[in-house]
Amino acid sequence: MNLLPQITNIMSLIFLLFFIYAALGINLFSGVMFQEVINEKNNFRTFEGALLVLMRCATGEDWNLIMSELAVTKEQQPNCLVEQSYEQSTKDGIMGCGTNFAYPFFISFMVVISMLFMNLCVAAVIEGLNEANDQNSGVVTKEDAMVFLELWKIYDPKALGWIAQNDLVFFLYQLPAPFTIKEFSKEVYFDKAWLANRDKEFREKPRQKKTLEEMRDRFIINEDRD
Repeated sequence: MNLLPQITNIMSLIFLLFFIYAALGINLFSGVMFQEVINEKNNFRTFEGALLVLMRCATGEDWNLIMSELAVTKEQQPNCLVEQSYEQSTKDGIMGCGTNFAYPFFISFMVVISMLFMNLCVAAVIEGLNEANDQNSGVVTKEDAMVFLELWKIYDPKALGWIAQNDLVFFLYQLPAPFTIKEFSKEVYFDKAWLANRDKEFREKPRQKKTLEEMRDRFIINEDRD
């Protein structure tokens, strides 16, 4: 399964929420004065700066300190101004106080972004892995290989690395999944002399004898290719 479409959809939705929160943050916090955490490199005075602050908060780094400084009041910071005119901000710089909207702003952001959507990304990856595992359920496992080897030993007891052409039919017929052939031809051809010898030989090999009997019932066995 291709996870790229799912991840792309989730990342697009996350970016949209970042955009919304960045625009809202500029409207609420662009006039807050610089402090320890809120400074020249960490503020909501530009859109780019707001996105960087939100990305930093999404990682969990000092998001509570950023929230506290953006919610600072006149009592907590006597130097800040509740209202500041354009002339004052031009002359003295931006010295505004914070707002209590910082608390619901950052708490909702952390819940939605850090918890919900990060978990969605993990869930998408896990779902993809599970579906990939289901699709690959027919892959040969170590246990399947051992079954193959044990059955091969019956037809190649001297470990020569090859078996007779007619033995191959029995071998393929007896193989379990995932090696088995789903559909056999309805007509099976054997050499007449080989079949006569195998009828005699299989009397001492119950497994092969049973397989031959099953094949006689299932297929039309011709003793000659002509």
